[in-house]
Amino acid sequence: MAMPASAQSAGADARADESAPSGAEQPEQGILVVTGRRSKSAILPTETDAFGLGQSQVETPRSTSTVSLAMIDQYSLTTVRDLIAVTPGVFTASFYGVDGTVNVRGEYADNFFRDFKRVENQGTYVTPIESALGLEIVRGIASPAYGTGRAGGYVNFSPRSDRATRFMNGQEASGEVVGSIGTYGYYRASGEYGAPLKIGGYSAGIDLYVERVQASRYFYGIEPEHTLGQIGFASELPGGWEIAIGAQYYKASGMQGSTGVNRLTQDLVDNGNYISGSPIAQIVSPGANYITPADIVRVGGVTKYYGAVNNYSKLDPATIKTVKLDRRTVYTSDYDFGDAETTTAYVDLSHDVGPGKLKIQGFIDDLNADSYNGYGFAKRLRDQAIEGRVSLTGKITPAPWFNANYVAGATYRHYTATEGYVFARGYLVLDRQDLSVGATPDSIFNPLYVSGEAWDQAYHSTVEDMGVFFNADVSLFGGLKITGGARYDDYQVRSINTGLLDYSVPLNISYSNNKDAVSWSGSVSYILPFGVVPYVTRGRSYALETTQGGAVTPGNVRNGTFLSPTDLTEAGIKGSFFGDKLFVGLSAYRQKRVQSELLSGNFVGAKTEGLEGELRWAVDRHFGLSAVATKQKTKIAGGSFLVVTPANFGLANTDGWGLIYQASTAGFPGLSTGYTDRTQPEYVFGLFGNYEVGNGMGATLGGNWVDETSGHLPGAVVFPSYFLLRGSVHYDVGKLRFAVNVNNILDQRYYIPQRSTETEGSAMPGEGRTAIFKVTARF
Repeated sequence: MAMPASAQSAGADARADESAPSGAEQPEQGILVVTGRRSKSAILPTETDAFGLGQSQVETPRSTSTVSLAMIDQYSLTTVRDLIAVTPGVFTASFYGVDGTVNVRGEYADNFFRDFKRVENQGTYVTPIESALGLEIVRGIASPAYGTGRAGGYVNFSPRSDRATRFMNGQEASGEVVGSIGTYGYYRASGEYGAPLKIGGYSAGIDLYVERVQASRYFYGIEPEHTLGQIGFASELPGGWEIAIGAQYYKASGMQGSTGVNRLTQDLVDNGNYISGSPIAQIVSPGANYITPADIVRVGGVTKYYGAVNNYSKLDPATIKTVKLDRRTVYTSDYDFGDAETTTAYVDLSHDVGPGKLKIQGFIDDLNADSYNGYGFAKRLRDQAIEGRVSLTGKITPAPWFNANYVAGATYRHYTATEGYVFARGYLVLDRQDLSVGATPDSIFNPLYVSGEAWDQAYHSTVEDMGVFFNADVSLFGGLKITGGARYDDYQVRSINTGLLDYSVPLNISYSNNKDAVSWSGSVSYILPFGVVPYVTRGRSYALETTQGGAVTPGNVRNGTFLSPTDLTEAGIKGSFFGDKLFVGLSAYRQKRVQSELLSGNFVGAKTEGLEGELRWAVDRHFGLSAVATKQKTKIAGGSFLVVTPANFGLANTDGWGLIYQASTAGFPGLSTGYTDRTQPEYVFGLFGNYEVGNGMGATLGGNWVDETSGHLPGAVVFPSYFLLRGSVHYDVGKLRFAVNVNNILDQRYYIPQRSTETEGSAMPGEGRTAIFKVTARF
C-alpha cells in the first residue's frame, strides 16, 4: 500500500494521443511524476522516541519494541498481559488478577501516556490497550528526557486522539465503527471519526473515539466492563505555532481483584483436585453476615507467625473431602467490587526553531478508585499527577564528520495521593473460604464499605519534583555514535498516616523531606556495513517507592528512603536487512536495584540478568514472521515477608487453613540472605506468522511457550510450563472487515503465579479457550 502520491497527469489527453491519426499534429506528451514512499508492513518496528531524539529502532541503543494498532487487532491483544506475544522480557505475573501494569525484566513497569508517566496502577484497573494508536515498550531505565522511572522499564501509550495531527497535516476525513461479540458474555462496540478543518485560514484536525466493553466473564463472580472516550484537536496557530490538545476519560467496574484459587496444592495444579471443608469453629457472630474486627479480637486474632492451631484454624474432619474444582472458579464474594475512573488530558504547544523544535507541554492524570475483596482487603485511591515540561530539540553540524541531535529541557511534576488501605492488621484470611461452596458469613472479613470501619492506613502524600535534563545523539566519522544524557531532580515529599496502624512511625504526624538525585545514561554504538549496529549502554536512575496508588509512606519520608537506585548495563546488536524488511535485535543485560519495603522498612536488593531476542520479518507482501525470546533470572537479596502455608510451619494444611500464617523468607533454610524470584519464568518463547492470501483474506497464527514457575520457599507448588496458541482470520470486502480471533486455541489449562505477598498459597488460573467475532465498517 502506497503513501499519498502527488502527480502531474495528462489524463484524457494522453489517452487520446494513442488513437491520433498518423501525420496529425501531436499535442505535447504528458509526464506522470509520482513521489512518495512505500508503507512498511504492520509487523515491522516503527520509529521510537525512547530517548526523545526520534531515532529509528535500529539506531536506538536500547532494547525497545513497538506494537502497532494492526498488531493489537491481528494478534488478539486485549490487555498488557498479552504483550508477551510480541515483546520479549514482559511476562506478567498476576497482581490479584487485574492487568494494570506489565512486568518488564521481572519488575513492575511504569505506564506512560504520550511520554508522560501516569498515576500508579498496580492492580487497580485493567489498562485498555485496544484504544491505543500504538504502544512502545522500553526495557530498562527511562531516558533522562522523561524523568525517573522503575527499573524494569515502561509502556508508552499513544492514544487514537493523536490522529488529529495527521488530519491537520492533510489526511482525508475517515472513520470506522466496530462491533464485536464473543464467548462468556463478551461484547465491544467502538466508533471513531476524524477530519481536517480550516479555522481562520489555518489548517486543523479533530479526532473522536469512544468504546464500550463488557469483557469476558470467564471467571465466576467477575464481570468487568468499561466505557472509554478520547478527543483530540490539533491546529496551526499564528506566528508559526502549532497546538495539540486532547483528553481521555475511562470508567470501569466489575474488575475486583482476586487471589484466584486458594488452598493451593500440587494435586490441585496438576489434577484439579481441591480439598473442600469448613472450620470446626466459626469466627463470625451468630446471625451476622460477615466477620468484624471485634470478632477477630474476641477469638484471639487470626494472624500467626508460628505453628499454632486451634478450632478456628482447623477444618472439621467430618467436612473434609476432595472435589474437582471448576477451572472458572476463583475467590470472590457478593461483597466484592472494583470501580475505577480516570481522566487524562494533555496540551502541546510547539514552534520550529531552526533545525529543531520548541515544545511547551502540560499533562494531568486523575484517578478515583475503590475496591473490596472478601478475604478482607480494601483500598480507596484519590490520586492525581500534574506535569509541565519545556523542551528544545535541535541539531548541530560543525563539521562534515560531526553532527549531533539533542533535546534539553525542564520539568515540574506534582503528585498528590489520598489513599486508604485495609490489610495492615493482618485480618485477611485467604484459605478460610471453601471455593467449591462459595463465600459464607464465616469467610467474609470486614467489608469496610458496608461496615463503615476505619482504614488501617490512611495516607495523605504529596511529591513535588523539579528537574532539568539534557540528552544527545552524536555521530562521528559516519559510523560511530555516542548517545547519552543526564537529569537532575529535586524532590520535596510530605506524608502523614491518619489511620489505625503504622509499623515504622507514629500516627497523625506529618513528615517532610527533601532529596535530590542525578540520573544518567550513556551508550556507544557503531553502524557497521550491511545494516548491523552493535551497542553498549550504562545508566543509573531512581524510582519513587510508592503504594499501589502512588503515595509515599511516612516511614520512607522520615528515613529518606523513598528513592530506589537502579543500575543498568546492557549490550546488544540490532540489524535491518533486505531493504528494511527484516529487523533483528539481540540484547544482554544486568540490572541492580535496592528498595525499602513499604511496611517493614527493610532494604531489599534485586539483581536481574537476562537475554532478549526479537525478530520481525516481512518476507514478502503476503507473508510475515515475528518471534521473541527471553531468558532471565532475578535474585533477591535480603528477606521479604510473605503469607505462607501451614505446611511451611510443619502443619497439615487442613489444620491451618482457617487462619493466616506469615513469615520472613530469611527464616527458611537456604534463604537467610536472599532467594530467587521463581514467579518469573526463566525462559519464554514466541513465534507468529501472518499470511495475506489475497482478495481480502488473511490469517495470523502463533503462540508462546512459558517455562515453569513457582513460589519462593522450599517445597513450593510448581506451575508447569505451558504453550498458548492464538490466532485470527479476517476477510475484507469493500469497506467492511469480518474477523474471528481465538485465544488459547488448544484450551490449555495453566496457572499464573501471584506477584505479591500471597505468592505461596494462591495462583490465578489462566482463561480457557475464548473467541471473538468482529465486524468493522470504515468510511
